[in-house]
Amino acid sequence: MRGYAKAHLRETPDFVDASARLLRKYEKANIDKKELKNDEIFYQKPNKKTTIYFVIMVVLGPYFLLYLYYLW
Repeated sequence: MRGYAKAHLRETPDFVDASARLLRKYEKANIDKKELKNDEIFYQKPNKKTTIYFVIMVVLGPYFLLYLYYLW
C-alpha cells in the first residue's frame, strides 16, 4: 500500500513549496534568518517536569475518557 501511494500519489504544491513560502514571509516581515537561528528560545532545554506531565497526560488521557464513558 505504501509503495503504491509513493509511486502514484504526488505531493501537493502546498507541501513542496512550504519552505519557499516561509522564506517569502520572512522577507515580507523584514526578518533575517540568521537572527532566528540566534534566538534563545530555540536553544532552551524543555523542563523535565513539564515533559513528564505531558507524556502522562497523553498516555492516560484516553483511559480517563473511557472511564468517564463507563461511569455514565
